[in-house]
Amino acid sequence: MAANGTPTLAERMKILIDRTGFPHDIHPGQRRYGPRPDLPDPPKDAEIFVGKIPKDCFEDELVPLLEGCGDVYDIRLMMVPHETEVNKGFAFVRMTTRSAALDCVTKLDKYEIRPGKELGVCISESNCRLFLAGIPKDKTREEILEEFSNACNGVLDIVFYADPKDLNRNRGFCFVDFDSHGNAANCRKRVLSSRLTVWNKSNLVCDWAIPQEEPGSDVMSKVKTLFVKHIADNVTQHR
Repeated sequence: MAANGTPTLAERMKILIDRTGFPHDIHPGQRRYGPRPDLPDPPKDAEIFVGKIPKDCFEDELVPLLEGCGDVYDIRLMMVPHETEVNKGFAFVRMTTRSAALDCVTKLDKYEIRPGKELGVCISESNCRLFLAGIPKDKTREEILEEFSNACNGVLDIVFYADPKDLNRNRGFCFVDFDSHGNAANCRKRVLSSRLTVWNKSNLVCDWAIPQEEPGSDVMSKVKTLFVKHIADNVTQHR
């Protein structure tokens, strides 16, 4: 108990974890609640951004609110560096379904979690791809994927561009795909603060890749003509 007789954060978290069975870890810059190993991976569009969180508000308060909208998959609560009980005022939350995420936005956006303190809740930006430049041009696709997989969490794949004049070399940049927006954002933050070192260098150029909206099947069913450019001079109508 704290000096005023109220449960400490550690005591409150133990009550929550005993009830839900979720794992909880504290890493530099963030607290991670969940996921339970028995839960299937959530869809990519089931992540929400929760902002305007009071700096002394933690999972023991947030989880019951979120559970009122559906099942929680995990929570990444961003923390002030070198602090374990002062958050940055925002978190990324993955619900188990898209409908639960939408319910969170409907029910919790502008919800007064403390007197005069309203939460800001919206669907998280779904961009999970980073553009990275400054890559040594002698690295192969496999070497680049291995290096970033070892340096960052959640790397799924890379988009590799070979030098057209020498297919054994790359063009000095690539796109890296992550399993979540949160992992992509953490990697980007580390690159921009020069805390990500690959091939003994920490001066990479990094930015969000511009998302390409994929047309739905209803749109594609109406497509009758395709425009193709950059066709070689020796290509004919039949070849």
